[in-house]
Amino acid sequence: MLLLAQGWTNERIAGAVGITIPTLKRHYFSVLKTRDVARDRVEAIGILTLWNMGREGNVAAMREYFRRHDAAVGDIFGEQVERAKDRVGKKEQARIEADSPPDDWEGAIPQTMQ
Repeated sequence: MLLLAQGWTNERIAGAVGITIPTLKRHYFSVLKTRDVARDRVEAIGILTLWNMGREGNVAAMREYFRRHDAAVGDIFGEQVERAKDRVGKKEQARIEADSPPDDWEGAIPQTMQ
């Protein structure tokens, strides 16, 4: 399963295990059919292992778990997060407008009679 998850070919797996390709196919046919989901299964086991190690107090494992989690969530919600970063609050917008008045600001001031 690990070798499938790494994208190895049947020939390479058979060579690493020390068996022929027909033997590999005969005894591991059901496993070879899961080639497409092997990576997801291995990743899920890794994430679960990190979570369990983190719950036992391993800070490095918990940090890695959240790094992977944030990367996955960022892929899903990345666009929303970027849009939220671009938004400016009312006070910040007022400060920006005060720091950079429009070019025709003098025309907005009423003329006083002399």
